[in-house]
Amino acid sequence: MPETEMIVTVTLAICLVLIVALGFRAFNLRSLHRTVMVAIEQGSPDASVLIDRLGQRPRVNLRLVAYVLIALALAIVGAGLLEGNLHDLKEAVVPALFPGLVGVAILLYLRGADRAGDA
Repeated sequence: MPETEMIVTVTLAICLVLIVALGFRAFNLRSLHRTVMVAIEQGSPDASVLIDRLGQRPRVNLRLVAYVLIALALAIVGAGLLEGNLHDLKEAVVPALFPGLVGVAILLYLRGADRAGDA
């Protein structure tokens, strides 16, 4: 039963983080919309630049995402080490493989993209 409680707790925490992140994004977009409306009403020449910004998606630094995923994997393994039991360490390595390997794959992709850009 403790595993089920942990899964539910982690799921709720992730949902809370996503809701807060989406709330901040909505707040920022709302403020940008208000700025665009004021710029249009005042006939500002910067209105077209602001309108172009509305269509842009937020930029994500993939290298940072990869480092966070690898850090998450190391934290999971570290938690298994803290338990002090070899069985617990083995159980911690399995879920740590996914974010760790995805982070490494992103870094390898970025490295290949950097090399292709240099050639």
